[in-house]
Amino acid sequence: MRNAFTRRNVLTSGAGLVTAASLPLHRAMAAVPLIGVDWGGPLIEATKKITAGDKNVSITWELHSGGAGTILPKIKSAWPTPKYDIVAAWNPVFLTMINEGWLEPLTFDDIPNLRDVLPDYILKDGTGAMVTVPRSVAGMFWGYRTDTAPLKLQRIEQLFEPKLKGQICWPGPSINSNLQVLSLALSAGGNERNMEPGWELLKKLAKSGNIGRVAQTESDFISSMSTGETSVAFWNMSPWKKLAGNFAVTVLTRVP
Repeated sequence: MRNAFTRRNVLTSGAGLVTAASLPLHRAMAAVPLIGVDWGGPLIEATKKITAGDKNVSITWELHSGGAGTILPKIKSAWPTPKYDIVAAWNPVFLTMINEGWLEPLTFDDIPNLRDVLPDYILKDGTGAMVTVPRSVAGMFWGYRTDTAPLKLQRIEQLFEPKLKGQICWPGPSINSNLQVLSLALSAGGNERNMEPGWELLKKLAKSGNIGRVAQTESDFISSMSTGETSVAFWNMSPWKKLAGNFAVTVLTRVP
């Protein structure tokens, strides 16, 4: 995140280096405290394992409350001194941050591995500076627990069948960039620029009573599906993989 006087500036500026050199060794070598925000479940578990190896920083991790977009008003209300240094998010959230001028420019000297990433995956600000670090490419898919779902899901139309009463775990509107509604829209002739067919189908789905849980986090999704409260859902591959480690799961990654 961009501040007039950032932790990274302290570490990389000449004045910062001079100050550090004048401190006692144990203070000069102290880990820089940072605050990061990530999703729960397997993502934060992996992130903690990776960052634990960097002794130059000490990261306190918080979890997104709902979708990544919910972090935006928290940063906006605290600007110009937001408490977050690192935020995991999707492209729509990053684009908002770029428009607000919140993100620090990055260089290959900062993160050499960015040289190995396709340029199209790195977002840039208005000056052409890199401001995001791609971590993964994810797909969002419908799927179901093969051992508990009352039907074999193959088509969007099946979501409205009475057999699925209370069986659908529906992501909250800030989750997955709301691609769940786009999936409904696409099935009814709409697209990302014409979402009305999707909203109409969501109203129909809500009235059917087939939505048994509205999950606001990945942990909500994993818990609901693991306990058998629900058996059908739309989510990204990371929590689907977590679920598949303990239960028979079919994820519809390849359907007509």
